[in-house]
Amino acid sequence: MRGGLSTIDRDYGLFNNIHHDIGTHVVHHLFPQIPHYNLIEATEAVKPVLGKYYREPEKSLPFPVHLWKILIKSLREDHYVSDKGDVVFYQTDVKGETA
Repeated sequence: MRGGLSTIDRDYGLFNNIHHDIGTHVVHHLFPQIPHYNLIEATEAVKPVLGKYYREPEKSLPFPVHLWKILIKSLREDHYVSDKGDVVFYQTDVKGETA
């Protein structure tokens, strides 16, 4: 559950339909068995259930230029995954503190 709720949906503008609504990350990670053609409907159904735990994506113009700031932020931050333990999480530093 933690992994599914730590992701966020994204609006990819005109690329949504081309890539089978790939921006529906939350429902896909919570219920990976749902086929891509039902993800939008499933997302709408799960929003009221998740309540405050669902984060509404920033809406895009036809081209998803709003994603540039997210990409730049991601490239500036160091992230790595320690291979210690059975379950691993992204780390922010070598001390092992989770992000």
